Amino acid sequence: MSDEKLDLILLELRDFRGEFAELKLEVSGLKEDVSGLKEDVSGLKQEMAELKRDFSEHKEDYRSFKREMLDFKEDMIGFKEDMLGFKRETSGRLDRHEDLLVQLIGIVKSTNASVARIAEQQTEMRHEFSAKWQAHDYSIDILNREQLKLKADVEMLKNR
Repeated sequence: MSDEKLDLILLELRDFRGEFAELKLEVSGLKEDVSGLKEDVSGLKQEMAELKRDFSEHKEDYRSFKREMLDFKEDMIGFKEDMLGFKRETSGRLDRHEDLLVQLIGIVKSTNASVARIAEQQTEMRHEFSAKWQAHDYSIDILNREQLKLKADVEMLKNR
């Protein structure tokens, strides 16, 4: 019973480690995406400065760029919402794993208590058995002596 539970616990811990590693990889990928987006934003800011200088000559280009910036802002808002969703999902997973670890700790403590109780009972039974065995051994010794004495008496009576 306890080996199966421990095996299941080990499997859960290994799964947890795998999921945690996957989460780390996803987070590092997202960090790279964010740094790439920061570079994109930096580039867009520079372009915007140039457009402001040429605004009088390129009014239509500026309006087009402004529309692109609005689209980019919408994309950033969508990205931010996705990041918040990912954060909530990750937090939920971690909460579930914490709950499983709490249960696991309880099971291990219970198992340790049971093993200690069984070991104590086994020691008590060993002492009981040892005492009974010695008593029986002594009784058999007495019976053997009496039997020997009876045989000797019978032999003596036969010889008379």
